[in-house]
Amino acid sequence: MNPLMPPPPRLQRTATADFSLSDLVLFLQLYDSANMEDGKLLVQVMNEVRRQLFALAETAARTTTGEGDLEAERGGVKGVLQTPSASPLPFPAMLYTMSSLGIVEEAVLDVVTSCALRDGTHGKLGLLYSQLHHYSVKELLQLLIALQRFGHQQQPTTKALTKALRASLYDTSTTASRFHRRAGAFKKALAARRQTPPPGEGRVNAAEVDDDTGGVIAMMAADEELGSLAFGLECPLFLLLEALTTTATTVHRRADVVTFLSDLIAVTAAAELTTAVQESRGLPVPAGPKEVTKEAQEFLFAVSHQLLRAAKLTEAMNLPQILLSEVFAWSTTLSGRGVIVDGGEDSAVPSDRVVYYDHVTADLIKASSAE
Repeated sequence: MNPLMPPPPRLQRTATADFSLSDLVLFLQLYDSANMEDGKLLVQVMNEVRRQLFALAETAARTTTGEGDLEAERGGVKGVLQTPSASPLPFPAMLYTMSSLGIVEEAVLDVVTSCALRDGTHGKLGLLYSQLHHYSVKELLQLLIALQRFGHQQQPTTKALTKALRASLYDTSTTASRFHRRAGAFKKALAARRQTPPPGEGRVNAAEVDDDTGGVIAMMAADEELGSLAFGLECPLFLLLEALTTTATTVHRRADVVTFLSDLIAVTAAAELTTAVQESRGLPVPAGPKEVTKEAQEFLFAVSHQLLRAAKLTEAMNLPQILLSEVFAWSTTLSGRGVIVDGGEDSAVPSDRVVYYDHVTADLIKASSAE
C-alpha cells in the first residue's frame, strides 16, 4: 500500500447501525469479488448482519405492530417492517455470497429459515418464506444453490423454493412462464418438422450453421422471442448449471422445474456459443471450426463438456431433455475436438470451469422417488 495514501475506511462498531442489511450484503459481495483476506472486517460485518437479522426475527414474531416497531428501533434496524412499496430483503445475495465465501453461520441460517430468536425459541415461520414471492427466478436459483451448499437441500425451505419456482412457471404474467411455454411450443415445432420435412425452399440449409444437421440452432436463432425471453431472465450459464445440479440432489425436485432449467441452459448456451464463434472469426457462423482462435476453441470445448454433464444428469434423473441434447451435439461440432465421455477430466478443461458438477454425488436420487 502506498504510505502516502490514507488507509481504506473500515466499519466501526459505532457506525454499523447506520448501514442497512442491503448495505451489509453489498459489503460482503465487494469483499468476495475483491478476494480480500481481512478477517476482522469480515467478522465485524457478519456480527452486524446477525444482529439485524435477530432484530428482524423478533419484530416478525410479535403480533402487535407498534411493539415490533419499537423493538426494531431499539435494535438499531431501519425499515424492518415490509410495506407494499418496500424492497424485499436481500436474502438471495446474502446467502449466495456467504456460501461462496465459505461462511457457515448456523445462527444466520436458522433465523432466515426458521425465524430463530436469541433465546432459542422460534417464530411462526422463517423470515425467508414471506419474501419468496418478491424474488426473481435468478434470485430463487441463488437461494436454491446456497441452501444446497449449506446442506439444506432436503429441508422444508428447499421445498418452499421449488414451489415458488413452479409458481413462476404458471403465472402467465412472468417472463419465466412465457419462456416455459415458448420453449414447449418450440420443441413441438421441432418434432413436427422432423416428422414432416417442409418443401425444399422452406428447409433450413445445414450450411447456415456449423454442422447443424437437424436445423435446431437455425430454428432457435430465427425464434427471436425465445432468445429474448431467455435473455430477460438474466440467468448466467454457470448459475443455471449449478441450479440443475442442485435439483438432482433433492427429493423436492419437480419435472417441470428440471425441464425449465434444461431448456434455459440450452438456449443460453446456444446463444453464448454462437456469439463466441462469431466474435472469434469476425464472420458469420458458417466458417469451419478450425478458423476460431485457440482461446475461443477452449471456451467452446469447456461449454460443450458442461452441456454433456448436464445432459447426463437429466438422464440420471430419468428426465432426459431433447433440446439440451441437441445443443450439446451441435456444440461438439464447433469445438472441432469432440468431448470425452469416459476416462475422466480432460487436461484442456480446467477444474474451475466445471466446478459446479462437483456437488453431484454418485448415488443420485431417482426422480421416481420424489413424489
